[in-house]
Amino acid sequence: MVIKPLLFLALSASALSAQSVFVTFGGFGDTAYNLAKFGGTDVTASTTFATTGGDVATPTITISDLDIDGTGGNDDSISIQFSISGAVSLLSSGYVLNAGDELTFDITSYSLTLGNGATNYSIDEDGYTLVQTNNGNATTITSSDVGFTSVNTAANTVQSLTEDAGIDGLSQFVITSTQAANGTTSNNRVRTVSAEFRVAIPEPSTAALFAGIAALGFIAMRRRK
Repeated sequence: MVIKPLLFLALSASALSAQSVFVTFGGFGDTAYNLAKFGGTDVTASTTFATTGGDVATPTITISDLDIDGTGGNDDSISIQFSISGAVSLLSSGYVLNAGDELTFDITSYSLTLGNGATNYSIDEDGYTLVQTNNGNATTITSSDVGFTSVNTAANTVQSLTEDAGIDGLSQFVITSTQAANGTTSNNRVRTVSAEFRVAIPEPSTAALFAGIAALGFIAMRRRK
């Protein structure tokens, strides 16, 4: 009777868990809005945002000083690379859209590096979740992701990309300036985009699990004597 609840606790400890990763980035003058969170904790101070200069079209975000594997070493890191294409001639001023222009946002790669060299942890994407525009004119957001319904955004809007059922985020989206192409600047701007990812924490090995069960059983037997 003493061993059963202890055995249940040991088995429960093997359940798979996950930690969320949330990043927000902008280009050039909008970098003040850059943000990173791991497991709901703000880790912006230990995050590098390569979102300006020659990196503005291929921004890379690296989150360092994490303790994902629970060793206390704070020597784990996450690297995420994005790609922005389309009206690239305007990127020297940020993610700007002139009349009739469009920008395509993709997620190029993401990786997880653990200081202890473990390879049985993994990271996966939910995708882009939010887009913030400035006070320019309206835009349209479309995506090739199945199930996404295109949206028309008003000026100065934080637009959710997860309003459709079954959409946790987008792997890709296209934002288009809907002002008539009359040769004038529309002053549209993607101020920030946000994306979310998940780090899966693996189950303990079978050997470790049974060792734990054996140890708990031994303790229970000792207590019964």
